[in-house]
Order: sequence, then C-alpha cells, then structure tokens
Amino acid sequence: MKSGEPYAVVLAPSAHRLYKKFDPALQDRIKEEVQQIARSPQSAPALHHPFQDLRSHHFHYRKA
Repeated sequence: MKSGEPYAVVLAPSAHRLYKKFDPALQDRIKEEVQQIARSPQSAPALHHPFQDLRSHHFHYRKA
C-alpha cells in the first residue's frame, strides 16, 4: 500500500445485511466513520492486554 493511500474496509456479509436495514442517515454516518478508519486506522485507542494489537473505534449517533 502506498504512503497516504487509505486502507480498504470490508464488511462481513452478516454485517452488510444488518447495515442495509439501517436508516439512511445512520448509513451515511457509518460511511463517514469507515472512511476515517480507512485513512487513519491507528487513530483509535489500543485495547488492553491480551488484545493490545487491536483497536476499538466508537462513535455516537442520534437520530434527528
């Protein structure tokens, strides 16, 4: 992967089926968050031992 190029984010089939059922506004919010993760996957805080190699990204959504 070239420097500065975003990573690819792939949803599991079960996650994609669930995503398609979401409200369009929530789908848009998820797309924004996924793009952020693809650009900078190391920005989320690392988990604690024994999962220190994993990161957890959270966001809030409030239906308008």
